[in-house]
Amino acid sequence: MLFHLKRAGKFRQIKGVVFGEMVGCGQAGTPLDALREIILDAFQGLDIPIVFGVRFGHTTQKGLTLPLGVRARLSVDNGTHLTLLEPAVSPRPKAVRRKAS
Repeated sequence: MLFHLKRAGKFRQIKGVVFGEMVGCGQAGTPLDALREIILDAFQGLDIPIVFGVRFGHTTQKGLTLPLGVRARLSVDNGTHLTLLEPAVSPRPKAVRRKAS
């Protein structure tokens, strides 16, 4: 699927990629290194940070919930930091009180 997205031009504006733990991926006895190599091959030539093993989604331990479609900043200069730049949900509208007539 990654290679299809790349060929379709969907990676043109990507600034970084974050992958989760990849629990249950691959066949028994197959190291995750092989999967990582395939992923790195798909993003070859893009010169972007690629982070593996972040605890989000379906993980072996309690992890983060990352919202879709929200702008975020990925920093890998001094450790790995992922910062959401906007709220994941809209604020609840204030209730309108009407005076009794």
